[in-house]
Amino acid sequence: IFFGFIAVSIGITTIPVILSLTVKYDLPISWVALIAALIVMAFTQWTQFALDLTRLRFAPWSFLVLSLASRVTISILGIIAVVILDFGVDGFLGAQALGLILLFPLTLFVMRRDIKIENWDWKWAKKLLNFGHPFVYVGLAYWLFASTDRWMLAAMNSLEEVGIYSVASR
Repeated sequence: IFFGFIAVSIGITTIPVILSLTVKYDLPISWVALIAALIVMAFTQWTQFALDLTRLRFAPWSFLVLSLASRVTISILGIIAVVILDFGVDGFLGAQALGLILLFPLTLFVMRRDIKIENWDWKWAKKLLNFGHPFVYVGLAYWLFASTDRWMLAAMNSLEEVGIYSVASR
């Protein structure tokens, strides 16, 4: 949770730079979408962590409730934002962010036994960080490699074509 807050804080401080690049290259990205995307990234990781904990603890009812609540809430808010309110991509990202924020107390409740300060062990944290930090770079490299085709398509065609291609390739 701590590292998630740090990542969101760093991301929010870089938004002016990113927005200046979007204006320079005439990209249709708003500050609402950027902030919502940062919130979605952090809160999705926390929710996924809580779901992983429920699997490890063999707590199927907690897993079902959290998983179903997050999927249903985000779907309903997304439909309202896009179909009824006609907010487009900003509305969809905002609905995801709002849904994850609303469900964060439930996520914390599911993780309550595992996020206590007395459970923190600096030796294990250092070992885990040393072991896990290379996977961050591997994940970034994989994301870069996997999205190169979409970036090339966006440079050659419109973003609508990229969206159609993304859905079709899945």
